Amino acid sequence: MGIITVTEVKVSIDLRQARVYYTIYSGSLKKNRQQTIIESKAKVMRKRLADSVELKYIPFLSFIYDETPEKASKIEKIIQQIKNEKK
Repeated sequence: MGIITVTEVKVSIDLRQARVYYTIYSGSLKKNRQQTIIESKAKVMRKRLADSVELKYIPFLSFIYDETPEKASKIEKIIQQIKNEKK
């Protein structure tokens, strides 16, 4: 698969839902396939969370792919091209 990094988690006020933002670095599988695999493991991850923390409610986990690192990389490349053109 690749390296999965959780970039942010937003939990609802009542702690019943959590949006987990993540990104994937490298890997041989296509991004859509990797996203499907991660989303299919939501129940397992929720169970592990329930086993490791004591809460009245264990949040329902929604996984959202975070495109911020990809966008930042594109912007960095554009800035670098502009710098190279000025030289």
